[in-house]
Amino acid sequence: MLVISLLHATWLIRSDADSRHYLLVGVVTVALLALTHAWPFPSWLHPLAHIGEFSYSLYLVHVPLGVYLFMRLLPAQSPTALAHIVGQLLLLGATVAAARVFYLVAERPFQSRGRLTG
Repeated sequence: MLVISLLHATWLIRSDADSRHYLLVGVVTVALLALTHAWPFPSWLHPLAHIGEFSYSLYLVHVPLGVYLFMRLLPAQSPTALAHIVGQLLLLGATVAAARVFYLVAERPFQSRGRLTG
């Protein structure tokens, strides 16, 4: 996984000089994945484990909501890097919150009904 992430990041850096942050994202992602396989599971990662409960809802809403809000609310050129990071974190929080609501309203009621018999 690490090799694939690094190869992908290297390819992106060569094709676009502004894509160097992909290397950092790849390395951090692999590090977090490695931590999830550590024993015992680090307590500071427990909130991430709870996201698994509504991960399908997160999958369903992250592009429509995240991209829409990103395109509408964040300017193309943020005044500072800190402003851009704060904006991204707020969008992440809003997307996770919307996914949780979607899970509670739409997904969980169907799961609790069980299988339909015909």
